[in-house]
Amino acid sequence: MPATPTGRDTRIDSLDVLRGVAILGILLMNIIDFGLPEAYDNPTIYGGATGADLWSWITNTMLFEGTLRGLFTLLFGAGVVLFTRRLEKAQVPEAADLHVRRMLWLIVFGIVNSHLFLWLGDILWEYGVVGLMLYAFRKTSVRTLLVLSAALLIAISTRGVFDVLALQSQRNAAESAQTLKAAGGTLSKAQQEAVDTWSSSLEDLKPGSERLQQEIEGMRGNWPAVFKTVTEHSFYLRTSYFYRYGFAEDLATMLLGIALFALGALQGQWSMRRYALLSVVGYALGLAVNTIETTAVIRSGFDVITLQWTLFASYELGRIPMTLGHLGLIMLVWKSGVFPATLRRLALVGRMALTNYMTQSLMCTFIFSGLGFGLYARLSRHELYYVVGAIWVVQLIWSPLWLARFQYGPAEWAWRSLTYGRLQGLRRPTVSL
Repeated sequence: MPATPTGRDTRIDSLDVLRGVAILGILLMNIIDFGLPEAYDNPTIYGGATGADLWSWITNTMLFEGTLRGLFTLLFGAGVVLFTRRLEKAQVPEAADLHVRRMLWLIVFGIVNSHLFLWLGDILWEYGVVGLMLYAFRKTSVRTLLVLSAALLIAISTRGVFDVLALQSQRNAAESAQTLKAAGGTLSKAQQEAVDTWSSSLEDLKPGSERLQQEIEGMRGNWPAVFKTVTEHSFYLRTSYFYRYGFAEDLATMLLGIALFALGALQGQWSMRRYALLSVVGYALGLAVNTIETTAVIRSGFDVITLQWTLFASYELGRIPMTLGHLGLIMLVWKSGVFPATLRRLALVGRMALTNYMTQSLMCTFIFSGLGFGLYARLSRHELYYVVGAIWVVQLIWSPLWLARFQYGPAEWAWRSLTYGRLQGLRRPTVSL
């Protein structure tokens, strides 16, 4: 019997609700890169750092930075287990082949999302790359998964410490050389190199007006100009950053997702008390770390080194607990049965997570780039969230309308058809009375 994709009657509603929240929430952070140049981490670079703009940065940094992406990554790990388990239960001999094919096609979707839909922060490519490894972990014990996840998170945090210390050393050497020069001394070749090295690093960390203007002109330009600007950023994210941090972070979070799925946490199998405990402990730890980080950054006047400590050294200490806090809270709401209409809509958004993620790219590219309204760098930081609200409304409306007529979202249908090597039925079957 040929393998077939997951049907409507075999879906787990809690996973769809979690995906819906995650896919909408991801836009809270992504909108900054869609709409402003180089301002994702540092609001003093562009888009405003006072009043409502500062509070927008504080709110996102405290509550959402990395957490909705973290939730989505947990679910991706669980999704791999669901996919392979169902195939193996049906004794499908090509289960491993289908998994690999599914991940390879996801990489292609990621390339389309970054190079055609022009989203520089695409995650589909890296999910596909990391996902290729997950088949080996589908039957790993929960204890081993948790240990491996923790080890990877500790490893990248440790690397972050050394990277920031090296950057601090760069600045110290440059400042010493500049002090000598200001006093009338002559710099050695090594001292001049130290000044030049730090100047180059500082330009990357806090670009000057000339570089910002070049990026703005590129994003407001024609398709080749936008393509060049976007792909320069995405190339860095998919090479040096992915090698140094992204791969390990994704794998660690996916392994944690597999463990949570094995424990029943993602399927709503825990008690209300247990979810409440997860939420309280997660938020208590996460908010404590994030408060310390955010306060330090603001008091430093958004010093670039202080920012690097929070982004690479202590980042996971706040991100992972906050992600688990969100998970506990969402599952509490889901199990309580309150807001049923909202939860149903969120579940439908989640069932079309791939489609909705990619259409966020399309809509934002049209809104911000020169291919559409050209609003790039024209809205302040807090004004970008008006756009987020509008896109949320569109996706909360169109997802139920689409799924009332069709079994899958358009991208989900294409992904399934390509994975199984044959066209899948798209329209919902009619029921004869």
